[in-house]
Amino acid sequence: MGGGLAGIAAAIRLLDSGHPVTLVERRPYLGGRASSFNDPGSGAEVDIGQHVFLRCCTSYIELLKRLGTLPLAHIQPRLRVKVVGPGGRVAALAASPLPAPLHLLPSLLTYSHLSVREKLQALYATLGARLTNRQEPQLEEQSFHQWLKERHQSEQAINNFWDLLVLATLNDRSRGVSAAMGLMVFQEAFLKSRHGADIGYAATSLSQAVGEAARKHILQGGGRLLLGAGISGLAIEREGMVEVRLEDAETLVARWYVSALPHHALMALLPAKVADGPFFARFREISSSAIVNLHVWYDQQVMDDELVAFVGSPLQWAFNKTRMQGEDESRGQYLAISLSGADEYIHKSDQELAEAFLPQITGAFPRAREARLLHFLVTREERATFRPAPGTARLRPPAVTPIPGLLLAGDWTDTGWPSTMEGAVRSGNSAAELIVRGGEE
Repeated sequence: MGGGLAGIAAAIRLLDSGHPVTLVERRPYLGGRASSFNDPGSGAEVDIGQHVFLRCCTSYIELLKRLGTLPLAHIQPRLRVKVVGPGGRVAALAASPLPAPLHLLPSLLTYSHLSVREKLQALYATLGARLTNRQEPQLEEQSFHQWLKERHQSEQAINNFWDLLVLATLNDRSRGVSAAMGLMVFQEAFLKSRHGADIGYAATSLSQAVGEAARKHILQGGGRLLLGAGISGLAIEREGMVEVRLEDAETLVARWYVSALPHHALMALLPAKVADGPFFARFREISSSAIVNLHVWYDQQVMDDELVAFVGSPLQWAFNKTRMQGEDESRGQYLAISLSGADEYIHKSDQELAEAFLPQITGAFPRAREARLLHFLVTREERATFRPAPGTARLRPPAVTPIPGLLLAGDWTDTGWPSTMEGAVRSGNSAAELIVRGGEE
């Protein structure tokens, strides 16, 4: 149930193991939040949101290999991100050939958005992050901001270094995420391997890289797809899951059911008595964080890099989609501006966002002043990710539920990862593996 990355991963793993699979998705396509649509205003295929992955996202990379679309992705040979600050001051975060965790040392020592004192303090905190066991219970109960302050990080250092990375990966700033999850990001991506944080992205639309390839793969593997099929409810009796009821009155009966739905969507389908039980009722406490993407087309090239990060600016990350997708920049340029933790922007109109951000874009890319704006589009995801606030780990469920036959998948379940494409794929693989093992027993 659910055709996002978690559902796709579970379906493919089960088909590979010889299990018959039916996948139900209310949209007419697969991919969930990692999908695209045709924008009539630009004539382009536009991703719902700008997604990137890191080289440490091994399960997502393996899924692309399985779908045969890894050649449609680009992964940096080594991490390098230009970071632009106030007044156009430029620095970079880059990996060197040194072994981890020393690979970041040259970049950090020359990072001009921190003072000399802040750089030394950042090195101290980075060493602390490397040595800390993030499984310690108290780290789940305190914010990452508090953990950083205890290690003498100034507000400027948090804003210009730590939150630059935390906001992009956890969809919230360090004040809003647990120390355990903040440490997870730095340990897995930046400190374990000198290539862990190499940035990857689809060099085509996400629907081509994921959803359409998954549709073909599942059908070729003998799976059944019910696209554009809404679920009206789940029938659960004392003995467990009985059936799935579709909005067109069809019912589906199986030995195993995997819900790869968002937690709020699953809760709406459960019988009230089940939803109010202790296992499921806690899901209501999981909060979400928004992402807003601004899509801007100019009649000429205004941005030189593939991607740029910003500090001290309402802009966060800018992506040169024209170059990323290998298109001719001399005919114009398409930029995507990604705004994470965007609760303050999610309900603003397109006009309000244009008035607020177009001057910021021209300030960051001066050639935009001479360019003609061809098209401006906003995409919004109000529930883009769950918010990994302190104490959230206890709310994230395992794959196994108290309902016999019902398993859970989704980036919001207890994967140990944040709400990412990697977390979604891992959750689908885990649920499928339980069925495979159960089938063997």
